[in-house]
Amino acid sequence: MGHPLCPSAELLVHPPNSLKEHTSEALEFKLVSNSGLCAIDNMTEKENNTSRECPICSSSNTPVIAQMSAQQIISSNPYYDESWYERLQVKPECSFGVSRCGDCQFVFSSQVPGDEFLDKIYGSSGSLESGIAVFTRPARAAFAYHSYATLLDAIAVHMQKDDRGVVAEKVKILDIGCAFGTGSLGLAVEGYPYEVFGVEWSQATRDYLAKQGMHTHKTLDEVDSTLKFDGIILNDVLEHVPDPVVFVSKLANHCHKNTAIWVNVPDFIEWRLNDILAQMSEGSMNVPTDMNPWEHLSYFTPQSLTNLMAGAGFKRWDKPHVDYKISRGSFLNTIKSALRTLRDSWRIYKGSYPNDYQTSGIFLPADNLESPGKSQ
Repeated sequence: MGHPLCPSAELLVHPPNSLKEHTSEALEFKLVSNSGLCAIDNMTEKENNTSRECPICSSSNTPVIAQMSAQQIISSNPYYDESWYERLQVKPECSFGVSRCGDCQFVFSSQVPGDEFLDKIYGSSGSLESGIAVFTRPARAAFAYHSYATLLDAIAVHMQKDDRGVVAEKVKILDIGCAFGTGSLGLAVEGYPYEVFGVEWSQATRDYLAKQGMHTHKTLDEVDSTLKFDGIILNDVLEHVPDPVVFVSKLANHCHKNTAIWVNVPDFIEWRLNDILAQMSEGSMNVPTDMNPWEHLSYFTPQSLTNLMAGAGFKRWDKPHVDYKISRGSFLNTIKSALRTLRDSWRIYKGSYPNDYQTSGIFLPADNLESPGKSQ
């Protein structure tokens, strides 16, 4: 998913025209409710205790549990500098909230940024070259290729193929929030058995991807509704979406019974979230970049991610086995390897393998009873 140097990904299911109301003094954040859209100009407020409804269960019992200033957000983010106060038309003391649902306990940004604010955040403020450099840095590339390796491993189980493992039809993959296609472009090569589609907010980035052989769209709604994909990549996307329930439900329309979806979001497991909130209440100026309410609107735990996907008809991939290499270098290493095998075999048998406790992984349609395993 993107950042200010280069926007990426689907910020909204589609750009909501109803959000295009702005004040003459400042860019606006919005308070969304089931009864309609209520605009609030909190750019001029030092503290704002109003909150939108829960994006998961629609409860209005959503107290603000933390506040952070524009100064905290900008000073904590390596992609922002002092020029962003003018760019976004915010003052250092302007306050932005984080809310917790009193019913389902989900944590989320108290307000949703309007279209003009998003355009300022995700509008290109750097060169194409600098954006590519950021998104193809070794650590990011390693993660992107890991995501694709996991996705392709899951896809391979159900694709029709011959004795050599060659697929009968092209593998259709949708990468939402593809940025500069790290991972995707490795498959979008002429003659390769893949057809790769990308959803990307930035026109300049879409133009770049199209030249590399990818089919590109600005939003999910622009993708042909009749297209069904064999694999979908959601790397750091769901936390940017104002209404993740609607988004994932729309995503289901592009799935067949064997579609595999790779999902990754920042992990706000309870102990980490509580630690961040405690530090903020004690006056810490540091705001983790993955809690920036201008860009990240939902703060998932492993369980809330699982619940969100289950609500749209998807289940986690329960990996059926773990491969180990038994080292013959020493008797002690052999014993250690055997013990790890026994430990993880027990975890799998009990249904408590550690992948269940991560905010990343493969999700499958719930009516797909066969979980994918390793395929050669």
